[in-house]
Amino acid sequence: MAIKLGVSFYSYQQAQFFGEMNYKDMCRELHDVLKCDGVEIINEATVPNFPFPDKAWVADWHNTMARYELTPVCLDGFLDTMRFRDHVINYAEAAEYIKLELQLAHDLGFKHIRSMTGLPIEVIDRCLPTCEKLNVKLGWEIHSPLPIRPNPNMPNMWVNNPGTKVFETVEYIEKVGTNMVGFIPDMGIFQKA
Repeated sequence: MAIKLGVSFYSYQQAQFFGEMNYKDMCRELHDVLKCDGVEIINEATVPNFPFPDKAWVADWHNTMARYELTPVCLDGFLDTMRFRDHVINYAEAAEYIKLELQLAHDLGFKHIRSMTGLPIEVIDRCLPTCEKLNVKLGWEIHSPLPIRPNPNMPNMWVNNPGTKVFETVEYIEKVGTNMVGFIPDMGIFQKA
């Protein structure tokens, strides 16, 4: 299998934020200038009325993908744990939010969601049936400063030793025997200085 080129709309976040480019402009540039065929989007920045875009927008999305010969690869999700003013969201609320993202990913033709770093197993477990039903894989991002392996010299920024969340998730994956959950590494984790 050959490695293909894909681009994340995250690369265009400034132009998108200031209204210089919309998703169709980015798709055209991916096709015409960068000659790539894969696209990753930022959920709330790209999808109007996220997580409930209207049917006309979804149809337009599919037409744009076809026009520029692009393949939806990954939908970036962000779990805003402080989305409510009166409390930090709990595992059940987090899972319901991610299920909405899984449905949206499915509706837009994505096969993967990149979720927040260190997604709790309790949330993953609640989402797994939806992943399987929709055939959308859930990958949580391994992003600096979280290491793949625990590092005793690193300040403890997470509950438990940093890096153990990766191994806890691997154990969960092996225990339930799923290929619907995994990791998406940010290449910055290999930076040493």
